[in-house]
Amino acid sequence: AARWQAGFRARRIQLRAHPDEPLPRLGLAQLWLEAREPARAKKELEILLGPHPEEARAWSLLGECERHLGAHLAARSAWDRALALAPDDLPARFNRGILARLEQRLTDARTDFDWIVQRGEEDALRYLRAHLELARIELALGAGEHAQAVYARYKQLGGEEPLE
Repeated sequence: AARWQAGFRARRIQLRAHPDEPLPRLGLAQLWLEAREPARAKKELEILLGPHPEEARAWSLLGECERHLGAHLAARSAWDRALALAPDDLPARFNRGILARLEQRLTDARTDFDWIVQRGEEDALRYLRAHLELARIELALGAGEHAQAVYARYKQLGGEEPLE
């Protein structure tokens, strides 16, 4: 709580000193999301995105807010916008893939997880779950051989969950 309060105070001071800069408001939104207040985080992001619609990190975080609020279509739209601005945004791509899987849009989920597995090697451990998700999707879509290969990489990276 003390760390959160200190961060909150620091961001408010930064916002007063630099009201037109996106980072202080982005930091406030992150703090609100950490505090499980997605509606307050969303409000900060909407204020930020008005003058800074090109801020990919804000769109990505807005997707998280929308997901927490149960607005899946709005979350997908925000992550789409984040990825249009920053195609290498791994968190946005991962979250969009998880949402697609939950909505049973397996080919969309496959596209995002495959992108992460193919291009996210430097973050392979951080996105270990993407390997497992891709393997499970490949299996569900009938690509058993590819599923096994992706799952083997997942296990090699230290994954422990079963494929099925």
